[in-house]
Amino acid sequence: MGAAFKLNPSWDVLIIIDNPFTFGYQTSQTFFEVLASTAKNTEHFNDHMVAYCQGHPTWCSESVYPAADRLISGFDPTPLPDGSEPVMLVDIGGSVGHDLQTFVSQHPSHPGRLVLQDLPS
Repeated sequence: MGAAFKLNPSWDVLIIIDNPFTFGYQTSQTFFEVLASTAKNTEHFNDHMVAYCQGHPTWCSESVYPAADRLISGFDPTPLPDGSEPVMLVDIGGSVGHDLQTFVSQHPSHPGRLVLQDLPS
């Protein structure tokens, strides 16, 4: 990527179309469009994310984020006006829900609903 930045040092890392990834792969697709373009790409990325997290404390580990004290204890489980259960946690871009599964394994009696949001695969 160093060569790409030398050719265009003003690249903004927030621009998803004209950046080192699209330059290096000579594509106009974003990183996630390339991932979604084949089942194999998606599978490899999901496998990478699972492997990357192994051996690391999870986000909801006491040493990283004391979810019981900061998230669960202050949660109001009162049903919403429409009668639905309030949402405790939303995992955006959560793939198949690894983080939510970890959260549930560490806090099985959590209040509220858990929501997984990601692009269709």
